[in-house]
Amino acid sequence: MYYKGKSYQAIANIFNKEKVLNKKWYDTTILKILSNPLYKGDFVSGTRTENPISYENVVEPIISKKLWEECQEQTRKNIRNYTSRNDYVFFQKIICPHCHKIMACKAPDGSKRKYIYYQCNKCKTYVRENKLVELLVYEISQIIEYDSIVKKHFAPLLKHKITNTNELLSKELNTLKDKVIRLKDAYLNKIISLEEYKEDKTYLENRIIDVEKKIKEAQELEEYNFTFEDIILKRDIESIKCFISPFYELNFQAKWNELSISEKQELITSYIDNIEVIKNDKNIKIKHINFRETFIEEYANLFNNGGINRNQEIKANNVSINIEVSVPMTREEIKKYIKKLQLSFPIDYQELKKEQINDKEFMLKYNKGNYFNEPFKLIPIIDKFKITNYGLIEVPVSPINIINVNI
Repeated sequence: MYYKGKSYQAIANIFNKEKVLNKKWYDTTILKILSNPLYKGDFVSGTRTENPISYENVVEPIISKKLWEECQEQTRKNIRNYTSRNDYVFFQKIICPHCHKIMACKAPDGSKRKYIYYQCNKCKTYVRENKLVELLVYEISQIIEYDSIVKKHFAPLLKHKITNTNELLSKELNTLKDKVIRLKDAYLNKIISLEEYKEDKTYLENRIIDVEKKIKEAQELEEYNFTFEDIILKRDIESIKCFISPFYELNFQAKWNELSISEKQELITSYIDNIEVIKNDKNIKIKHINFRETFIEEYANLFNNGGINRNQEIKANNVSINIEVSVPMTREEIKKYIKKLQLSFPIDYQELKKEQINDKEFMLKYNKGNYFNEPFKLIPIIDKFKITNYGLIEVPVSPINIINVNI
């Protein structure tokens, strides 16, 4: 049905009408079936790893490999055609504040088209896309930072440390070499033609070259002297650059504008499940952002290992401000880290004593007089397995006086 032109939803509707397997069918279920190689007799191991391994002909196929591949090609065509005419960054991400349904994408017709917006088909509530971007400046900037600095530069190293990449790749290489031998036997036994043999042999040899390249890269990663301090340092250097700039939002806007529509869509889709908004008259607020579980897990994993900071709102002289907070460090670790950071910026550092107010709150006091500094990052200090003090990094931005910080 899909190959003949029916959509996922249309197929699901037919299944529901005919009560197939007496279950509720959804378009996402149809998509999973169509993209599952098990139906053509193959099995893919390690789909959640960086190097999944494919095993062919492990079970009796339900459909031919040709039909399965043609359906995948049809999906790729549909995605290309759809993406080319899709200008909506938050496609199927905005939840109506009144009906709690996913808001549809809308745009004015004709050449005077100015704003892209999202509208609820039921209650007709709408929100403009440019307003959403304005409200999500901080959150999207954090995602861009995470994606560009941590994920692209350090996550491959982290994954390599966590998973036994070399072992997986070696198994895949041996499997491919065995397939080449079996392929030759099939030709010699006249099971396949010379043309089929040459075509499949070329494919397998290219796969072997690709895997051997990955093994070499994995070996280079193994030799790389990688520490989470590298991640923290790189991340903080980039954060301070934005922090000390008087054009922080312009910096973000520049980065955002550099991305193509498809790159923006991919960024939002990769990290955000949906966004709940609140709208009163013409005022729009972000109620909650539901990040994708995989992103939360990666982010938490990096944070727990010291690879990324978290942003925390604190009160300073009864004014709420945001500050970076890292994982705990020893004094020796902080000392080495500050020296490296000072090679890039004229930062100041001091230790603040923790004064408990009650079971849930404590206070940090410090006095900077009239120095042109602002608090940038708090580092919990490990002292005999307890956090009794905090280290504070300050960057040169504007005058600062005595501040009482309640956390």
